[in-house]
Amino acid sequence: MDTSNPLAELKDLHLPTEVPLFPLAIGWYLIAAILVLAIIGFIYYRICQRKRLAKILAIEQLITELESNHTQLIDAEIIAQASILLKRIAMTKFPTQKPEYLTGMAWLEFLDKTGKTTKFSTGVGKCLINIYQLQQLNNRDEFFNLLRKWLRSVL
Repeated sequence: MDTSNPLAELKDLHLPTEVPLFPLAIGWYLIAAILVLAIIGFIYYRICQRKRLAKILAIEQLITELESNHTQLIDAEIIAQASILLKRIAMTKFPTQKPEYLTGMAWLEFLDKTGKTTKFSTGVGKCLINIYQLQQLNNRDEFFNLLRKWLRSVL
């Protein structure tokens, strides 16, 4: 009988070569690309959101200025200035529909369609049909709220 230790006859383990850090598997490159695209998309979204918010705030400031001057202006001037403001916004937002050529009920129907409301052709916004005639605003607050609602829906 052999009294020698059988474990002594074993050879040392051969360790595998180290796994190199690069090149990575293709999945890691895909994850990195998706992450970079997501970050770029998020930054682009935030920039667009801030630009849109700046536009809305600037236009709301114009409406607030018009509303604050309502004590100095007669109703016909308020209606005319509001109509000019709406036309300018409509011309920049919907250039293919040519809103600058719309007048009368066609203009009010355009505002209703784009603002998803019926208050221009049937409600307080009906005063925009004859902007160059002397007329009274029955409810100024409702008129300015209608302008703001239309702006929020199109911008």
